[in-house]
Amino acid sequence: GRNYKINSNPLQILNLLLSTYESAVHKNLELAENEKELIMMNHSLEQKVGERKKELQDQLVQKIEAEKILKRSEEKYRELVDNALAGVFISDIRGDILFANDAMASLLEYQSVEELLSVNIRKLFKFPDDLDILTGRSGKNGKVNEFEAEFLLETGETKHVIISSSLEDDKLSGIILDNTDRKLSAERLSK
Repeated sequence: GRNYKINSNPLQILNLLLSTYESAVHKNLELAENEKELIMMNHSLEQKVGERKKELQDQLVQKIEAEKILKRSEEKYRELVDNALAGVFISDIRGDILFANDAMASLLEYQSVEELLSVNIRKLFKFPDDLDILTGRSGKNGKVNEFEAEFLLETGETKHVIISSSLEDDKLSGIILDNTDRKLSAERLSK
């Protein structure tokens, strides 16, 4: 290509080359320092990521263990409720039965829990206002123990019951015991 001519003395050229060399060495040292800082920051970041990963793994193990414990607890509770001799129920405040155990269906002389779930609990009370009283007391006090009521069976028979219940999140949950024999015996004795 083209030829260039430098009109400088050798000392000026040497000073220019030394200045360029010193600048390159200085830049190189800066780059080496920056690289060293980046390596240290990367190492620190990798260490923090490792620590966080271990924390998350520990939390995951704890969560899995808690879920296992909860599942076992739910299974035990479900078994207890399913095998209880007392009727157990949950209904919403409109009276729709959301849950009932076999003992509840049997107590009220229904063929199955599914059949009972299709009935509004209000229809079970001989005096429908009793449900409002029970719900009101449960809401006011948090719970009600030994509330006496009468249920009207499809056969027309009256079943005397004792209800213990609580109201939470617009859900009435309770236990019902058949009190008919005791009530009838007390009536016979009083005659």
